[in-house]
Amino acid sequence: MKGSTTARISALTATLFAAIAGVNAQPKYLLVCSMDTDSILRFDAATGSFVDAFVPSGSGGLSSPHGFVFGPDGNLYVASRITQSIMRYDGETGDFIDEFASGGPLNLPNGIAFGPDGNLYVASSRSDSVLRYDGQTGAFIDEFVPPGSGGLSVPVPLYFGSDGHLYVGGGVLSGSIKRYNGTTGAYMGDFTVGAVVPSPTDFVWAADGNLYVSAWDADSIMRFNGVTGEFVDIFVTSGSGGLDGPRGLRFGPDGNLYVCEWPRSGRVLRFDGFTGEFIDNFIEGGGGLSWPAYLMFSNEPATAWPEVFRIFRGLLLSGGLPDLFVSDESRLVVQTDVFAPSNEPPVQIEVEGTSQTENPSELRFRFEGMASRAFIERRILLYNYVTQSYEELHTGFAATSDEMIEIVVTANASRFVEPGTGQVKSLLTWKAAAFSFFTGWNVGIDQTIWRITP
Repeated sequence: MKGSTTARISALTATLFAAIAGVNAQPKYLLVCSMDTDSILRFDAATGSFVDAFVPSGSGGLSSPHGFVFGPDGNLYVASRITQSIMRYDGETGDFIDEFASGGPLNLPNGIAFGPDGNLYVASSRSDSVLRYDGQTGAFIDEFVPPGSGGLSVPVPLYFGSDGHLYVGGGVLSGSIKRYNGTTGAYMGDFTVGAVVPSPTDFVWAADGNLYVSAWDADSIMRFNGVTGEFVDIFVTSGSGGLDGPRGLRFGPDGNLYVCEWPRSGRVLRFDGFTGEFIDNFIEGGGGLSWPAYLMFSNEPATAWPEVFRIFRGLLLSGGLPDLFVSDESRLVVQTDVFAPSNEPPVQIEVEGTSQTENPSELRFRFEGMASRAFIERRILLYNYVTQSYEELHTGFAATSDEMIEIVVTANASRFVEPGTGQVKSLLTWKAAAFSFFTGWNVGIDQTIWRITP
């Protein structure tokens, strides 16, 4: 994205910071990969007290879990390093379902994520690559990121950013977080710059827009600008609170930072989310936790990627559905419908996706795009399944270069999700201002996604 304008529009009276901090969505659980006990343990998200073994030791053959994610079907997918496979468990009960994916050159899976195309992406540590598997069947598709691309060596967790691109911990030898095109897998460069990260083992974007990275060999947490990748500072200093080998990290509903300590201490440490100062040992060996690798809160937001687009008014000039996934200046371009009635916007596009939850505490819709001329009025509407009609949440003049608009809904967000199906829809319209005499203009859409928090 090279946009000149960023606008964040809250549809409610609650402040954006309060929404990000999670005051409207307190998670019930904190889940932790217990590598040494071959299990996924569940703790109370408010107190750190042990609740249960959500996935019991060795369930379905699970051995040395190294990364997990809730899939589009609501089930839990876990990377099982020793069995060289991805296991699937019931997202409500933790019961074993099946060995979802294996095969291809997979060797020591070390992080997994579902991509914009609905497929599963796996960091294969020993083959220095990222593999892609069919998100429905688990069948191997290809090496999305070839071995060693961009210097990739022993890759660790991977995540798709809000720009649709793939970010991968480059491994102990690279000292950086690498970025790859979310559509093609092509290397785009090292994202983190200005400082070497000694063995990056996990990373997370925070509410302040910055990227926080676990530096395993330095026993610290480093902070980088979340947009430019420039080094900011050492957020958690080396050894703070006795930190020895930081691995998985997440910001909690209280705004503080939770970090797994990867030796056998069985600790999850908590640090102040503003100052980085040590607070306490939030978890200390509860439930037999040993070698905690990664963690996540039970209400972490999930991305709903566009699955269908429909042009109600306008002429498609170029692009297609994949152009809506990634912020990369590859756009869906639509020209005005010159025969549209004067009282209708001559460009009208509907985009549809699927939410993993039907009762979200927060819903965000992100749009990035532009118009070829000035004074083009743009409206963004979300479909309200209660009133059975579109509800306008944003209006304004479109920029002539890419701009990002993010609509945030934190009250009664479920009205924008269809019960039973999880369907979400947005309508985007453009119309020349009354005082404009331009004709034949067009619009370009670079990205449309939803970020939905249970």
